[in-house]
Order: sequence, then structure tokens, then C-alpha cells
Amino acid sequence: MKPTIKRLLLSLSLLIIYLPLSANSINFNSIDLKEAASQAEKEGKKVYVNFTANWCLPCKIISESIYTDSEVIDLINSNFVAISADVDSENGMMWNDLYNANYLPTIILAKNSGHEITRISKVPQKQELISILKKVIDENPEEKEEISKKENNINTNVPVTKTSFDIQLGAFASEKNAINFFNDMKAKLPNDNFRILKKGAKNLHCVLLTGFENTSAVNSKLSELKSGDIQAFIIEY
Repeated sequence: MKPTIKRLLLSLSLLIIYLPLSANSINFNSIDLKEAASQAEKEGKKVYVNFTANWCLPCKIISESIYTDSEVIDLINSNFVAISADVDSENGMMWNDLYNANYLPTIILAKNSGHEITRISKVPQKQELISILKKVIDENPEEKEEISKKENNINTNVPVTKTSFDIQLGAFASEKNAINFFNDMKAKLPNDNFRILKKGAKNLHCVLLTGFENTSAVNSKLSELKSGDIQAFIIEY
């Protein structure tokens, strides 16, 4: 092989080695606020919290149709410490204590201190999420801390299977535990409609209040539950 060809091949090899590799997924972490804030401050980033659950269909829509987009991946990985907060996990519950994510899905964008900048409580279209991410990234900390309410409550044309609401009261790996909890809740709330639904890859048995057709009714019931110290999440389909 001629020396010039050898040198060319060597140069190409070195170029391949040193070219930056684009990430093909979001670097989601399962860490607490203290760790996330420390990492974000060290790296000059903000915090991105994705509330999710195995049984949440809209969450899967976001994961499969938006979190696979290269521009979304790059924006989040480059500018945020990303957190995956599964509401059925201990760590996810701690994050929810901080941000009170009553709806699933919910996305929180926060400063490196953990102070909330804005939230999205629906399935966003890809370009809507990109637009919000860019505004948060470019935001001057000395200016307003929240993006307009219009953007916080973005509308979406992403279809889901039905337009109704459930309130999840609990999720259990054991069907027996779910039935016991179901009976306890039924005794406390005898006039409400309950069901147990098996959801997700782990086949969790979820105890749900069902039959809500509008946001007014479901929010009213959620407030009633919380006034009675009953923790719950609204699931929008």
C-alpha cells in the first residue's frame, strides 16, 4: 500500500475516533432534588422532570413519538439534568411532593435550584415542546420566572383513545392488596364509582375512581380527596 493511501486511511480513522457521537436517547436519571440541583449547577444546566408511570398511555405517547426525536434529545441532554419520576416509585413520590403533579403526564422545567419555571400537563406536540424548551434555555434568570399561562396549558392535537378522566388512588403488584385497598376506599367513599384495572408491563393492579367526563368534576373530586388526606392522581385519556 502506498504511503499516501496509508496516511489517508490513518487520518480518516482518527477523524472517526474523535467525532462527537450524537446521543440517541435522553439521559434520564432517577436521582433526588439535591443531586439534580448539584449536577445542574456544576454543568450550568436547568432541571427537566418527566412524571410518568408504566400504566400511563399518554406518557407512552410522549416517550415513543417525542422523546425519540433527535432535536428534542439534543436540547434536553445539552441543557437539562433530566429526571424520570415514576409516580409509583419512592423517588417519584418524593419529586411529586415537591411539584404536586396531579395530572399524568406532567413535565416540569425548573431552575438548577429546583424552582419551577413552567409545567406542561398534557401531551405536547413536538414543535410546541421544542419551542418551550428553547424559551426556557434562553430565559434570563433576572426576568420573569414563568412562561405565559397560554404555553403552560398548551392544547394538543395528538389523539388518545378517549376523552375522559380517572383518579388513581393506588397501584399494587398484589391483586389481594389492591382488593383490600379497594374495599377500604369503598367504605370511605360509598357513593363513588370504583374499579380495579390491571395496567402496564408489570401488571400493576390500579384502584381507580372513574366516570369523570370533564375537568371541573375531576378537579372537584381531587380537592375533596386531598381535604380528606387521600393522595391521588388524575389520569387523562
